[in-house]
Amino acid sequence: MPVKDAQGSIDVKQNNVFEKPLHKHSTNKKDLNDSSSKSGFCNEQASIAATLTNGFLDFSASNGLDLRPKGVEAGDKLCLGASAWKQAVDKGAKDVPNVNLGSTHLKALDTIGLKDLQKFAVDADMSGQAQNTGKEQHFPEKAPGTGKVARESSEIGGKEPKA
Repeated sequence: MPVKDAQGSIDVKQNNVFEKPLHKHSTNKKDLNDSSSKSGFCNEQASIAATLTNGFLDFSASNGLDLRPKGVEAGDKLCLGASAWKQAVDKGAKDVPNVNLGSTHLKALDTIGLKDLQKFAVDADMSGQAQNTGKEQHFPEKAPGTGKVARESSEIGGKEPKA
């Protein structure tokens, strides 16, 4: 059972591929008979945090696992078995699903190297380098005169009107 932070989006008892707390990947409640689809966290059996593509769904169906009748669609965020994802890469499947590294379970590294996962990453790696997003990443400007990226709530907005 995952031990979550206050918002329920981090499992502090399990690690991602960077050996940091595992982030929640999916809120998908479709009946896939797998515990990761219920909790939203990838686990040792379904360790790859993937964003599905039509090409992968076609590849999966041609290999005997058609997910579409269960309501799964391109764009869904699901946790996949590392061997199934690696098979798609090795066989040159069209549109291999991109991977969210912060939500990919550490166990995935038993099957796939981190460098291979990073080739398909949609999130920034731990050094802050954007991977495979297809667009330039923009970071927030510092607030004028403060030298900080964010402002305190007391610095935002005006004063309350007098009653």
